[in-house]
Amino acid sequence: MTKLLFFLLIVVQSAFAGVERIPYPYYFESPDNQNSIMHLARGEESFKARVDIIRKAKRHIEVEYYIFARDLTGKILLNELKEAAGRGVKVRILLDKLMSLSAIRSYYAQELIKAGVMVKYYNNSSLAALSSVQYRSHRKLLSADDEVAITGGRNIGDEYFNLSTHLNYDDRDALVKGAVVKTMRETFDAYYEDKISEAPKLSKKTNPKQIKKAQDFFLLSKEEETIKEKIFDIGERQLSEKKLYDCPLMTFASDSPGGTLWRSGKNYAKEHRFLGDVLDYKVSQVDKALMISSPYFITNKRSRKVLNNLLKNKVTINVHTNSLGSTDAIYMSANLYLHLRGWVKKGVKFHLHDGAWSEDESSEERINNSKRWGTHAKTQIYETSKYSEVMIGTFNLDNRSYDYNTEMAVFCRGNNEFTQEVKDDMEMKSKNGIEVKKDGSARDRFGFKKNVTGAKTEDVVKMNLITFPSWLIDFLL
Repeated sequence: MTKLLFFLLIVVQSAFAGVERIPYPYYFESPDNQNSIMHLARGEESFKARVDIIRKAKRHIEVEYYIFARDLTGKILLNELKEAAGRGVKVRILLDKLMSLSAIRSYYAQELIKAGVMVKYYNNSSLAALSSVQYRSHRKLLSADDEVAITGGRNIGDEYFNLSTHLNYDDRDALVKGAVVKTMRETFDAYYEDKISEAPKLSKKTNPKQIKKAQDFFLLSKEEETIKEKIFDIGERQLSEKKLYDCPLMTFASDSPGGTLWRSGKNYAKEHRFLGDVLDYKVSQVDKALMISSPYFITNKRSRKVLNNLLKNKVTINVHTNSLGSTDAIYMSANLYLHLRGWVKKGVKFHLHDGAWSEDESSEERINNSKRWGTHAKTQIYETSKYSEVMIGTFNLDNRSYDYNTEMAVFCRGNNEFTQEVKDDMEMKSKNGIEVKKDGSARDRFGFKKNVTGAKTEDVVKMNLITFPSWLIDFLL
């Protein structure tokens, strides 16, 4: 009887949210503890978890990323995927063409295809197609055998796994197991089979230099092998401390493929944009506290309406995002600082990443000492008088995620222990940053006064110069 009432409550809430218009598999609610979830906050553990999934796969693997770099992490994972294909596992890779083609060009793809790995690119629109080229796949997924999957903020690149010496990202992924994984895989199928996704065009003429370059890429040097074993060792130790939590109610939501105006017609938003609506509804139900972690904070008419309604109802809103000092996206920072003071005056509490390692210096073993750090996590926590819920996904709080980039996310409701783990990590990273005061001043993690931009004077000058252009094109940011 209790389960029936719980199910009816879910149906009522879903209908009220308007999610009934979202076709399966782009929206799926899975109650009754059919799923479990693990919080992956550190780069090494998240990388090792991916390798473990690939190595344990027996039937099929799905790989989908916005960015897949041709660096050490990309090399290691591609080699693991080649080995999986070699033992008979069906391996499919889907990469956003604009963001990944510069790294995984067709002659690299050809080497993967020779090894039995299937490869496609999403949206082949050229830069000259100013409208169509805007619609990218920002989704991030690794799944295997309809049993286990990872999604979240991380692309594939050294900077997402603490291996860059220039700029690394604090990020967050979720490893999920259970009924929801099949649904996630079915959205991959839809993207992979959609006409917007195309196989690489392989040259009929053999280019020996390109073939040699591609073949050499897959070979690891002794130094790379050493780094690989070290990240595996760190990741294994970190994973041994992780807990897999039961999730009483897990929700998965995604936008659908086909994202160009030319291919989707006049009803683009209605037919393809789903996740933003789900998030707006989830946020609108909060009556206690909302926590947001996003690399960018650019609001539009709809998100401003939802946030202002929360503020009117005395809901506490905490935001963790990048300062100018922790990101190379100066145009995004220009838009943030243009509106930051107004949001702070309204009561939104902001903590900005200060560009330094967000944890205690002694708390983690690291392979590289990065010069700079930034946040790349896309997380929201909804605290209501009836339940708590965590969202981990690919969705930035900006206009690109609402209107142009296809996104995905998982939600876990009802496990307070899991919520607390994610909340503790978000609070730690927030407090080890720049706290913005109501008068516009700022304090660092030690309580000392800090420039709210957290950046050098020359970077502030550059940002100020592009503030007006950034405001003009904020619908594209």
